[in-house]
Amino acid sequence: MKAVCIPWSGEFVHQLAVLCAENDWLLLVDEVQTGIGRTGTLFAYQQYGILPDVVSLPRALAVACRWAVFWPMKSAGMCWGRG
Repeated sequence: MKAVCIPWSGEFVHQLAVLCAENDWLLLVDEVQTGIGRTGTLFAYQQYGILPDVVSLPRALAVACRWAVFWPMKSAGMCWGRG
């Protein structure tokens, strides 16, 4: 069975981004089903005009192999050390 992606409204996503910024919370965007051009832009979050703190890309990049990417942006990069 395949999951269905139901897009959130732009207003909801913007309010969520503002809420995270006001409370110093990390905004993590999961691009499992929507990343790497599947929605018309490289990443679906770009269509909302936001910049998340972290983007996860499991399966979005992997075709026949099993691997994942957890991509912290500049604002969240200092939360994790090298590894």
